[in-house]
Amino acid sequence: MSPLSPQDEHAEIIQATLRLYRQFGPDKVSMDDVAKATGRSRTSIYYYFKNRDEMFRAAVDAIVLEMAKDLRKAVADVPTVDKQVYTFCVSKLKISREWKLILDAIWVSMDQKGQWKHVKTAETLHQKLVYQESLILKEVLAAAAARKEIRVLSGEETDQWVFVITSGIRGIRNELPDHNVTQAAKASIRVLSEMATGWLGK
Repeated sequence: MSPLSPQDEHAEIIQATLRLYRQFGPDKVSMDDVAKATGRSRTSIYYYFKNRDEMFRAAVDAIVLEMAKDLRKAVADVPTVDKQVYTFCVSKLKISREWKLILDAIWVSMDQKGQWKHVKTAETLHQKLVYQESLILKEVLAAAAARKEIRVLSGEETDQWVFVITSGIRGIRNELPDHNVTQAAKASIRVLSEMATGWLGK
């Protein structure tokens, strides 16, 4: 069996770290715990992370990138912009709910001091996720414009359109009981996506 590349080894460590976080909470997971869970030495863990806080931030970044990867994959094979936007919004709700369960498990495992310590990191996670979502939606618009499916938008129009979609889907999500993707939620998403794509024109 060939040794893992540094990139794959880093990813494996992060996945193990997230599993431990869900089980025990970040403040109760040491570098030694991660080393033991991955079958590595403590020194090899310190090669990638200087301390537990850096490891926690890396885990948060991994969550953002994984969510973005799932969203990008969801829209990749959808043929038209209206269906891509609808798929993006529905997938956003589903993926958010899946990760919310994980993040909630991590959050409740921390005491009040730990929650306060990591509140800024949680805010950063949200900001990074919004940025990744914006990139995906801009990719959707650029591809649709290249296919001459929509008109070419200015930078300001693009930013405004992306804001409407991302804020609209969050508004719908916040009204959902337990973040479940109900038929009513899908109907609301259909209205949002049809209005937004109708504005794009040709």
